[in-house]
Amino acid sequence: MEKETNQRCYEKGSDEMKKEGNIGKSVGDDKRAKSYIFLYFVFLVFFFMVLVLIFGAPLVDFVVPTPGNNTNTANSSIVFNTSITEVNLTSIVWNWNGVNYTLFNDSLILFYNFNNVSALGENDTHVFDLSSYKKNGTWNGSLTGGFGFNFSDGRYGGSFEFDGKDDYVQTTGTGSYNSRGEFGFLSNDSFSLVLWYKGEENTADGEHGLIGWISGAVYGALMIKSNRTTYAHYNGEWIYDLNSTTLMNDGIWHQIVYVNNDGNGSLYIDGIREVSNRSSTIEGGYFYQPKHIGGTITGYINGSIDDVMIWNRSLGAGEVYQLYASSITKYDTDKWSLLVNQSKNASDLLDESLNTYQTFVTNGSDDLNFSGIRSITANSIRPLIDFVAPTPANNTRTTNTSLVFNVSITEANLKEVKWNFNGTNYTIYNDSLVLMMNFDNVSALGENDTLVVDVSGGGNNGTMQSMEVADRVAGKYNLGLNMDAGGEKVRIDMGLTSTITIAAWAQLDTLGDMLWTIDDDDSGPDLWFHTNGNIYLNIWDSDANPFCAQPANVDQWHYYVTVIESGNTNLYV
Repeated sequence: MEKETNQRCYEKGSDEMKKEGNIGKSVGDDKRAKSYIFLYFVFLVFFFMVLVLIFGAPLVDFVVPTPGNNTNTANSSIVFNTSITEVNLTSIVWNWNGVNYTLFNDSLILFYNFNNVSALGENDTHVFDLSSYKKNGTWNGSLTGGFGFNFSDGRYGGSFEFDGKDDYVQTTGTGSYNSRGEFGFLSNDSFSLVLWYKGEENTADGEHGLIGWISGAVYGALMIKSNRTTYAHYNGEWIYDLNSTTLMNDGIWHQIVYVNNDGNGSLYIDGIREVSNRSSTIEGGYFYQPKHIGGTITGYINGSIDDVMIWNRSLGAGEVYQLYASSITKYDTDKWSLLVNQSKNASDLLDESLNTYQTFVTNGSDDLNFSGIRSITANSIRPLIDFVAPTPANNTRTTNTSLVFNVSITEANLKEVKWNFNGTNYTIYNDSLVLMMNFDNVSALGENDTLVVDVSGGGNNGTMQSMEVADRVAGKYNLGLNMDAGGEKVRIDMGLTSTITIAAWAQLDTLGDMLWTIDDDDSGPDLWFHTNGNIYLNIWDSDANPFCAQPANVDQWHYYVTVIESGNTNLYV
């Protein structure tokens, strides 16, 4: 009995141990199951995020010719290309050095590329509006003789070429001179007009419309008038005081931007503001209607137009520059590109610095995607400079009382030259130098028997008149010009201010000659050498009262300098 009982007790204990072991196993399996469920959930969330990223948010990435990340470059302007894939694109923001520039969003109410993309439904007469408002346009006018759509001659891609007679593109927006509709603007509204224009026709007569209205009562128009861009507005009479300084008939593409802000207008040409905050008020209750491109009721444009934008807000100066430096193109139903040729601004190249950049895009579901921030360092190539012969060697001792130093400089875009002697800087070349002629007839600079190049960078080249090749003789430095009193001269057409310095080396053969004169009517200032042996400096409208007299010598090189500043005039020899 005892043996049996013990056996039974053993068996019972064994069963209980098995049960406890099963319980432990069950608990462990439950924990592992929960872990698997958690990991599966994390995977689903991650997979869902990937799907949203791929199939929800727009795709955006930098493509060639964008430099690689962390690039160092000697370029002072850099091209970036962003590829975007999105059917329902709602915004593009370019970020440069931490500043966002909105180049595309719902404040852009009309955008024509003029690229004739068949995938968008475009053809020779139908223009697709890339903005979210889809106010497509229709070409009206000639499609022969080179007019109409041009595949290859646009500022970016294609363009439309207008004949100046009856060609225009009409939008589908509603509105009239006395009703706002979809495009109408009061003079105190905020709006901006952007387009690229190229023309050669002399528009000294007439008003040739860029963006306006070709029928009915018209109260505002962006046009070409007297070869300049003009925003004209009617307020009891037509007012034409918003005019560009840049001439527009040079056959070069120019970006034109008109910005209206609370009754004042500003006009930008090629990213630079030329007219600022001038009244643009039109008669109360009436609207400017930018419904026709290429014409207004006053006349039609003869030239090419590309990339037209109408914004219902006032663009800032930074945004205007970025639009000038950028091109947004849609080339398929869901394919876009943003091309940016980035400089510091419209007039200055990039400084030597570390720069950051990225692109942000959104779609109609407010899904955001971005390229990721990148950097690029602009290290412009510094000018090459060195002392060459006959410069004395460093730490030389000499008994000479005058020394010759020769500096060799290699630089295509020289900006400034300073000579430092005994700790004192002397600026001998910078942007205040508006004319400099060596008279060396350097063919590599484009000089020839009649053209004298201005090497200051001011572009004030001169034309040799009544002179021959034989008149090029040995000068004080390299070559010079031999002129007589028979009308031989170098003519330069340039404007001067009342503060001016004029300098030249000259060697007289005889007395009685004039070294320089300003203005064809001899109103001065004139530097001339009298037969009595004196040098006379005549100031504007004061020929009868020579400013000073200085003995003149023949057959010797002398350096003559006239300085006129704040009513004081000096002559240095």
